[in-house]
Amino acid sequence: MLARAGPPHTRIHARRFPKVSAAVHHELKRRVHLSANGPVGPGVVDCLVPIQSFKKIRNRRVTGTKMARKGREVTTLKSRKVFWLWCMALGWVLPANLTGEALPARNDLQLDEMVRIPATSFLMGDDHSDADVRPAHRVDVPAFFIDRREVTCEEYRRFLLANPEWRKGRVSPSLADRNYLRDWDDLSYPRGKAAYPVTWVSWHAANAYAKWRGARLPTEAEWEAAARGTTGRIYPWGNEDPENSEMPRANYASARGRFGRHGGTEPVGRYPAGATPEGVLDMAGNVWEWVADWHDPDYYSESPRVNPTGPSNGSYRVVRGGSWAVPSPWLRSYARLRAFPAKTSDQVGFRCARTSSP
Repeated sequence: MLARAGPPHTRIHARRFPKVSAAVHHELKRRVHLSANGPVGPGVVDCLVPIQSFKKIRNRRVTGTKMARKGREVTTLKSRKVFWLWCMALGWVLPANLTGEALPARNDLQLDEMVRIPATSFLMGDDHSDADVRPAHRVDVPAFFIDRREVTCEEYRRFLLANPEWRKGRVSPSLADRNYLRDWDDLSYPRGKAAYPVTWVSWHAANAYAKWRGARLPTEAEWEAAARGTTGRIYPWGNEDPENSEMPRANYASARGRFGRHGGTEPVGRYPAGATPEGVLDMAGNVWEWVADWHDPDYYSESPRVNPTGPSNGSYRVVRGGSWAVPSPWLRSYARLRAFPAKTSDQVGFRCARTSSP
């Protein structure tokens, strides 16, 4: 229940609360306000009452501290001190860009989160699989860095804070379909999913995140080089089918159900036994991953040997790696699918790459 002013010993003293600028205070008030039709800002997912607001409801008279509006309850916080007490009681944490924390491009952080893949020559594709992965062909890829794991919801939230034009509801349909960040509430991802791979993101959104971070999406050749290595591994960890493994290798739809069916994504890095020898995690299962290339089913027959970057144009982009919803054959390191660049799905995420100095 909301505290009211009382005797001196029960009153709230301003010195107990953080000192913030008027602009920050205004933004906080805006973010906890809810209209009759739903939330207009983040920070209220865990709220114990439906609506909080400093403002009086237009054309209505507020009696006491509560009133009804279209069948919903409104709690009016009339004091800045009461407002801060309410936020603290809920354990509400301010977004980074409201607390004054800098949100620069992450060039100073990303190499600690990446694995360097040395220059390599490997056999890309497979002669005994689907037509769009034939023929197998030799490819030379210069050294590069690739993320050790997939981009998480919390990491993507920081991108949204620094780039509000990519928030849910603000993105052009040409850049992301209507399901973009489908399970988010503005800046709030689903509870408990901070370390899960971000999903419901389009190729355009993934590409924008990578640029903000000072990185890029990996090319399809780089992605497969990281997954297969010079030995041509069938799976990122080796040649053992995950259905026959004595330990869980990936989050996927196991035909035998040996390690359980999870029915969704899992936290990144959950399957260390599925890592590549270089230490890259989750390249099989959990989520498909956007790569930089356009998709062309005939590209492998004309691909250049040195550092191919895919067709110059197309209608679809390539996704790699399989997901939680597919059987083990789709986890093979040469398997590929296509998707419209604006398409979003609960099975698709991404990781970043960066060119390495010679």
